[in-house]
Amino acid sequence: MLDGQDGRTLTLRRTARRDSEAGWAYEATLAFPEASARTIVYDHGDWLGPFFRELAEAWSGFNGVKECGSLEGQLHL
Repeated sequence: MLDGQDGRTLTLRRTARRDSEAGWAYEATLAFPEASARTIVYDHGDWLGPFFRELAEAWSGFNGVKECGSLEGQLHL
């Protein structure tokens, strides 16, 4: 879960491994006090984990903007 401001959160929950070649399926939920939105996001192992590892390694800060997104476009961080 990623906490935002004013009660907003983004939660990623692994729902299933599709198969050894297709990767993982995650449920992404964006919640805020007024409403929430949910979708299934597919990770083929090449964007979500490496993105969070890169953020963790840069814990002391970094220049510019860090962003990534799913191949199918369901989630962009």
